[in-house]
Amino acid sequence: MLVTRNATKWFNSFEGWGGILSKWRRKCGFDGSLEGEGMEYWSDSYHSSRSKRQYWIDFYEAHTQKIREFALQHLSLTYVEVELENDKMAEQLERYTGVKQSCVQ
Repeated sequence: MLVTRNATKWFNSFEGWGGILSKWRRKCGFDGSLEGEGMEYWSDSYHSSRSKRQYWIDFYEAHTQKIREFALQHLSLTYVEVELENDKMAEQLERYTGVKQSCVQ
């Protein structure tokens, strides 16, 4: 199951949630840049983005798309995608998966 949300709202939550970006920088030395084999796109994107905010929004959108593409390449998977902020999410989950609406918060 992939739970999605508006990328800008995701970033705002990500940035504010317990200072996760600051902790990554301080404890791990990770600022969002990715280096190494297969990471050229992300490295270039990180260094050329208009802002780090936009980089993370682009990162979220691209990661979401990668998951969708993976599911399309593996059709034996049961893939369910719902929007976190959709008022009908619980109803949709129950309809497609059998998970009772009362179990979805």
